[in-house]
Amino acid sequence: SSEDTLANLSKYSQSSILTHLETLEGDDRSALLSSLSELDFEGIFDRHVPSALNSKAPDSIQPFPEDNCVDLNDDVSTSSQSVVSPCIMAGGAGTRLGFDGPKGCYSLIRNKTLYDFLIPRCATNCLKTGAPVLIMTSPVNHEETVDWFRKREWYKSHGLEESAFILFKQDTLPSLSSDLTASPQILLSSATTLTSSPNGNGGIFTSLFTNAVLGQLTSKNVTGLHVFGIDNLLTRPCDPSFISAVCRSPCGNKTIKKTTPDEKIGVMATDP
Repeated sequence: SSEDTLANLSKYSQSSILTHLETLEGDDRSALLSSLSELDFEGIFDRHVPSALNSKAPDSIQPFPEDNCVDLNDDVSTSSQSVVSPCIMAGGAGTRLGFDGPKGCYSLIRNKTLYDFLIPRCATNCLKTGAPVLIMTSPVNHEETVDWFRKREWYKSHGLEESAFILFKQDTLPSLSSDLTASPQILLSSATTLTSSPNGNGGIFTSLFTNAVLGQLTSKNVTGLHVFGIDNLLTRPCDPSFISAVCRSPCGNKTIKKTTPDEKIGVMATDP
């Protein structure tokens, strides 16, 4: 209710929004209050903000234990019966590529887009196991992405159809003023609209839940996800060797060793 929303704004010292609301009337005031009522105030201000304040780089890191690693160049069994769905994180735009649209729709060579490279690889697993292809979009590019797949006829040429895909939006968080040491204020993009941003790669877990994706996966007997970014063109979705290597563990990460210490690729390490 409006009363609960106003109470939360007061509880978390949102003086800027409260002052702004006093200047609004009628539909404008109702629209802003409606948007505010959907926020998880407790999650934002009691968990996310303290976490940001207390985050710091570890004092030291250690190489990831060799005992926990499997070399996929070795003869790794591929006998796992796990049903795994590829999950593409594709909420980004092609802005840095000079492209006005979803990054996955960006053409690289011979008019082949990022999706054109990845979806055919996903199709092999989909047709073999019945596991759907998951694509996590963002509120900004979701409809444009859906339209793009419709124009591609959901990759019918590779044996797929619309039911083989689950497209869902990544959850967002309201943007806050940068001074977290005081009372961070919720920011507005217009008089009646909140400024929001995607809630990070880790937000995939809450997004799967809030978009009711988990139930759809359960109905298709999916037991795991292979998660990767839309711009990872070298990935082999649901690689049988990788899935077999990690199927008995809660999770795993597929990576490559650095060739030199200064090579600019990610590092697997532990915080002792």
